[in-house]
Amino acid sequence: MPDAEPGPIVHDAEYYILFDQHGDAWAAEDTDLDQRLADLEAKHGRKPNIVHVMWDDMAFGDAGIPALNKIRGFDTPQSNRMAAEGALFTRYMTEVACTPSRAACMTGRYAVRSGMYNVAFPIEAAGLAAEEKSIATVLSDAGYKTAFYGKWHLGDIEESYPFNHGFDET
Repeated sequence: MPDAEPGPIVHDAEYYILFDQHGDAWAAEDTDLDQRLADLEAKHGRKPNIVHVMWDDMAFGDAGIPALNKIRGFDTPQSNRMAAEGALFTRYMTEVACTPSRAACMTGRYAVRSGMYNVAFPIEAAGLAAEEKSIATVLSDAGYKTAFYGKWHLGDIEESYPFNHGFDET
């Protein structure tokens, strides 16, 4: 039997509340980002590079947002410059620890949906399931080459390794 066409995405109730509050602003941000990406592609003749940096134990505003840096007492001029010259994404619902946050970021879903809601430790014999669609798969489908460097922390079984979730290089 052929695969059925995917239906509309059904979100959790919290999403619909946030969408009611911020939907117009999100749409404007998305339109602006689409235009910026199109302008970069036209200027350079190829899709722009995407570099995603993720690290543990930093609060929102510790880096990349000058006004919040001042409140928090940090000076991060290089991160602020990178955010100003690129695209700073602040619409992300983080989880409480590294493994759930990474799972949510890689899949675009709450960690509980992928079963990655606890911190993974070595010799766990578990991990991100092979059928989970990742951001690397989506970017690959859009013509990007993908790489992952650093702390994966999404399992110690082969199906959970980054090269089995769409990354060309690890």
